[in-house]
Amino acid sequence: MEIILCTSEKIEVMNWKESNELNYRTSRLSENNITNPHEAIDLFFSNFSLSDCRQHLWELYRGWVMSERSKNGDHADLLFFYMQIEMLAEAAWLIHNKNKNDYKI
Repeated sequence: MEIILCTSEKIEVMNWKESNELNYRTSRLSENNITNPHEAIDLFFSNFSLSDCRQHLWELYRGWVMSERSKNGDHADLLFFYMQIEMLAEAAWLIHNKNKNDYKI
């Protein structure tokens, strides 16, 4: 099976294997995290506070928008992605802290 990849510069034809290698990669979750995803959330929030997460996410978003590559692009998708990831981080934080009384976001 061939996949047709259209870019503004050219049209490329990729085979199924190339497409899978480009679009899919091995999960970063360890075996423990796959059976108990709360461990991955706990590990994340042991390294980053919710405030840290928001700050790093904002820096990534700002970098994407300011990059040469995206200057001619529509930033609505990036903004939507940013907002959804921030919401996901907040939900994960609530899951991480569900046994605590500190729910201030």
